[in-house]
Amino acid sequence: MVGGYYVYQGNSWTKTRQKFCRVFVYVDNSVVNWYIGERKTGNRFLFEEVMVGFDTEFMNAMVLDMTRFLCDKTYRNACDKGFHSREVTEAETLVAIHSEVTEVWEAIRAKNPESEKIPGFSCVEEEYADVIIHILSNAGHRGYRIGEALLAKIEFNSTRPRLHGKGM
Repeated sequence: MVGGYYVYQGNSWTKTRQKFCRVFVYVDNSVVNWYIGERKTGNRFLFEEVMVGFDTEFMNAMVLDMTRFLCDKTYRNACDKGFHSREVTEAETLVAIHSEVTEVWEAIRAKNPESEKIPGFSCVEEEYADVIIHILSNAGHRGYRIGEALLAKIEFNSTRPRLHGKGM
């Protein structure tokens, strides 16, 4: 895919002349990334704008595609940086995730300064991103269907009572 107008049909993107959905796509190291919406901010289209007018099946397919892409990308990056040069246990992964959650708390206690590693973002945003990266990388490594599980859990949670039936 290259920049242009596309429509999602079934399980694939098809180029179209209809302009109801503008899809901007660029290639980065042969991996396709897309940002969707009509209003452009900087070099990225606003994802929120795609939420209006698209059915659940379309949005779920987008979430699954992006989650698979992110699992693969984070896992490959971890491998390239030597983090999977030996078998990493689930326990070690959980310890790494816990460590990143602790770093979120430390950033909050420090009044959430700007990140030194990724300018324009706060330390809390950076550390939450690290938590998500560890989860996605582990899912990519182990073949977990994290995107499917995420959508199923969101759907399940929508059926639960307020505060999950627990009074607070």
